[in-house]
Amino acid sequence: MRWQGESALRMIIVVPTKCNSASFLARRIPRMRAVSTTGVWGVFLALWVGCQAPNMDAYQLAQQQTLTAQQEQGQALVRANELSAENERLNQLLAQSQQQSKLYEENVDALREQLRSSVAQVARLKDRNEAQQREFDLLQASTQRRGGAAITPNNSLAETLPAIDVEGASASRDGDVIRVTMSADRLFVPGDTRLSAQANSSIAGIARILEQNFSGRRIRIEGHLDRDPAASRSAIMEQQITANQAIAVLDAMTRVSSLSADHLSVAGMGGSTPLFSNGSPAGRERNRRIEFVIMPQDDAGLR
Repeated sequence: MRWQGESALRMIIVVPTKCNSASFLARRIPRMRAVSTTGVWGVFLALWVGCQAPNMDAYQLAQQQTLTAQQEQGQALVRANELSAENERLNQLLAQSQQQSKLYEENVDALREQLRSSVAQVARLKDRNEAQQREFDLLQASTQRRGGAAITPNNSLAETLPAIDVEGASASRDGDVIRVTMSADRLFVPGDTRLSAQANSSIAGIARILEQNFSGRRIRIEGHLDRDPAASRSAIMEQQITANQAIAVLDAMTRVSSLSADHLSVAGMGGSTPLFSNGSPAGRERNRRIEFVIMPQDDAGLR
């Protein structure tokens, strides 16, 4: 029984040759005299547990490394999702910016077209006014040659002023002409050239007064603007704005009345002729105006 125990023990400890416990026990087997079978297996179990300790440490280290790698992979995935969401947001902002830029370009094109149309209309009206002036000069010269009498201003216009029953409008004498002044803020949004919703009724009221009191006379429609120190408008821009306002009033007046366009002309005065100081909002509001200038000559005598 002792030989079997020693032989079994020697056979067992041959396998874990790298185990320190087995080497230690192998050196001392010759000194062991009596080892039972149960004792042999107990020694083997102790040796196996002792030899597995380094393997378990390596397994735990591998598990820890695997867990760390998984955590890093999860963090990388979260970051990738965040970058993807940020990229999507930037793409949306870029699309919105491109769409807004396109709208701006379309608005600029529309404004340019409107400006070209207005400039062309002003040029046509200017040519017509110059032709009328040339015709008047020829008629005046012809009259002077034939009868020695020249056409003189109709001073009777200075005798009476028409009654103005249109809100925001007034009449005044200016030498040999009469000016009917209308607040531009009642006809336009300040600084704009499009007529407001209530403008047609005011223009119709002014047209009625002109038809009743000055039928057949030449009437110049002047646009006037304020000069706001905070605004960055050039003198040319101011003239364009007031000329377009005067043209809009002329177009509306010929639609709502029987006044002939041949007797009407326009002028854009810009902010060159203020009536009040531009240093206050009230003064600037009163400087924004449309003036209907009734000329002293009677056109009926020129036809």
